[in-house]
Formats: sequence, structure tokens, C-alpha cells
Amino acid sequence: MYKVIIFDFDGTLCSSIATTYESMCRTFDHFGRKKPSLADVSNMCKQSPNLIDSFLLLDPSLRDYDLSELDTLCDYYRNVYASTDVSKLKLYPEVQTVLQTIQQAGILCLVVSNKSAMSINRSLQSLNCTDFFDHIYGESSRFPPKPDPRLFTHEIAPSYPDFSLSDFLMVGDTAVDFYFAERSKIDMAWVDYGYGDIDEIDVSRLKFQLQQPLDLITALGL
Repeated sequence: MYKVIIFDFDGTLCSSIATTYESMCRTFDHFGRKKPSLADVSNMCKQSPNLIDSFLLLDPSLRDYDLSELDTLCDYYRNVYASTDVSKLKLYPEVQTVLQTIQQAGILCLVVSNKSAMSINRSLQSLNCTDFFDHIYGESSRFPPKPDPRLFTHEIAPSYPDFSLSDFLMVGDTAVDFYFAERSKIDMAWVDYGYGDIDEIDVSRLKFQLQQPLDLITALGL
């Protein structure tokens, strides 16, 4: 049995597209730029980018901005996101049941996301899911974002020195999650109900493929 389950956040535990879309529109409007469409934001979310890359995907002309200008956009977006109504977040069906069952089995749960840890914690609190997680790993200046494996190899794995790689399972919905797991040399469970496109990965290398959140309980034998 696995000892640690690493969850992606958006597209795996919940959908925050409505909140992200509203925050992006308000940010683009504030800086006098054309607002993205909902389809643009949805397609951006499929790539699980960090915040700067999110802006560049939505508006490639922002590549002409220097880093300080991009940081200004990011800071404004974070403030807007923090003030956005979290009731628009949608927890996927039975996710709380899944997390509770895993917790009762003595398995640790982590979140690894390219979103900021502050926004993830705020979202989890609003969804009454904070207590299910041992640690939240979000956007960091210490490590590159997923799919780079250094967060796992330099931070997560050393935090559990008695565990082997086979004790970890990554659960996610995008190619970014898949390659993070592969480069970290841990098993991967792909969720079909998220944002990602399964055609972007080698399905034969998945450990599990989940059509709904409850399938994880079955996969774990709980």
C-alpha cells in the first residue's frame, strides 16, 4: 500500500476555472489589456502553468514585458484572486469521502501545485478540506515548477527518509503531473475528469486511470 498520496490541486480535487477566469479578466482590464475568453482560460489551465506562464499563454505579447512588469501583474492578480468569492470553487463529487477514507487508512496526503500555497490553503479552507493534508506545496522561489522533479527529490522525499519511491503515488490530471511523477520515479494515477488531455501522455506508463474520484479508493484497495 502507498504511504503518501500527492495530489495536484486544480483539476484533480476541484475546479477553480470560474474564479481564475474572473480574476484574470479583472487583472487584464485593470492594465488596459484585452480580457481573455473563458475558453482561453480553460485551455490555459489544461497546461497547469505557473502564474507568469499563465499570463504569457493568455497574452503572448506580454513576452515583451520585463520580469518586474510581469511581477506587477502577478501581484495584482494574487490580490484580486484573494478577494474573489471562493464559493465559485467546485469540489469534485465525493472528494471529501475519498480524502477521509485515505486519512483513516493512515496514508498521508500532500498537495503539489503550481498555484500559490496561500491561494490553495484559502481554497481548501473554504472547501473544508484543510485537515486532510499533511503539507501544501505551491509556487516556490526555491524550486522550479512541475514537471521539474526537484521539489520531490530535494524536499518531499527527504522529508520522509524511511519511505521508498514505491511508497508515493501522484494523482493528477495533466501532462505536467504525469511528467513530474515520471521524472520523480513515482507511480502516477491519471484522473479523466480534470482539465488535461490524455493523448499528451503514454497511457501504458500509468499505474491507474480514474474516471471519478471514488475510483481512487478502489485503486488503493481501501
